[in-house]
Amino acid sequence: MEEKHMDAARKKRKQAYARAYYQAHREEIRRQQREYYQSQDKAAHAARVRAYREKNREHCREVQREYRRKNQERIQELGRRYRERNAARIRENRRRYEAEHREELREKKRAYIAAHREEIRLRNQAYREAHREQRREQYQRNRGEVCRRTLEDYTFRSIQRIQERCPERVAEYLERWPFAAFAERRIYWQIHQMGVRREDQRFDACFDAGMVAYLYSIHRCACMGYEHVYAYIRKMIRILVICALNAYPDAERLCAENQLRLEHLEEWEGVTL
Repeated sequence: MEEKHMDAARKKRKQAYARAYYQAHREEIRRQQREYYQSQDKAAHAARVRAYREKNREHCREVQREYRRKNQERIQELGRRYRERNAARIRENRRRYEAEHREELREKKRAYIAAHREEIRLRNQAYREAHREQRREQYQRNRGEVCRRTLEDYTFRSIQRIQERCPERVAEYLERWPFAAFAERRIYWQIHQMGVRREDQRFDACFDAGMVAYLYSIHRCACMGYEHVYAYIRKMIRILVICALNAYPDAERLCAENQLRLEHLEEWEGVTL
């Protein structure tokens, strides 16, 4: 028993001496280690590492988990720095992977939704209920800007991106669902339903929004391979006409919110000041 105790004490002294020696000569030891590993065959070294990890899989994973647990903040910081340095390359790799594995990713998404449909519905419902008032107030404050960006930024960027991706399919959809037959009368009908007459200053803005809705619908359906194109056109015409009505009358909306009356220059023609 006493001999075992002496062996344990001797082992502790050796470990303490080794730690002290390493701390005192750390840079020199690291330099020697770097030189040694640089002199080795990298392929052979990688093979040895893989073989060791395969043989001691659980031990290696446990060491990794322990290291990550102790150095979580450092790992997050290193990851953030890497993403900042390589943001463009990461985006390009992600887009290329999504383009090459589009059908596989869609199938995985459909399978996940089918397996977790109720969970997703409850989660979305809880999120909407928790943020409904906040989203409504934010939309009311920024309604004009949100609608303007939808009309002028989002739709045109999407149309351009899809046109570059599949121009032949877009041309085919434009031929199958022409504007005159599937959109023009619907735009006039929708504008009339919104209470906007031809002599109204907002009529042209609403009609332009309807044309943008037609182009966006054709491009979107061509990209996704949809066949319910006319229903999609009707839906988008209504949405973008509403956006045009919200984005166009900035002056009218400001006056209505502050109980003021808007005067147009035409009403003052012929009046002498």
